[in-house]
Amino acid sequence: MKREIRFRAKSLEGELIYFELHESRKCGDPEVFYVEDIPCEPGTEEQFIGLLDKQGNEIYEGDILDCTLWHDGANLPHRGEMVYSNTHCSFGTKNEAGITLFCKHNVNTREVIGNIHENPELK
Repeated sequence: MKREIRFRAKSLEGELIYFELHESRKCGDPEVFYVEDIPCEPGTEEQFIGLLDKQGNEIYEGDILDCTLWHDGANLPHRGEMVYSNTHCSFGTKNEAGITLFCKHNVNTREVIGNIHENPELK
């Protein structure tokens, strides 16, 4: 199955804008980029990782998840930011101490509860 490549970013008005890469463009101002005609904040672009949470919601980099991790045969309750690593070629979650855990997420427990731009207090 081919994974859809989609992104989202935070508009200057604070809304999350969902888009495909060809719909975005840079301009001469380093403080803004555009998704079609909507000005967005640079650095808020995040890619859809191709997975859904237990409610069927798409998971993007920067989402904050409540989940259970499988690690060394144990199930560990966990909350963290979804991150991607080119080094590990895998997805993991960053905990409140900033440590990235590359473990398998239990598909039946992972749930998007916010994202780092709208809900930084959840990290």
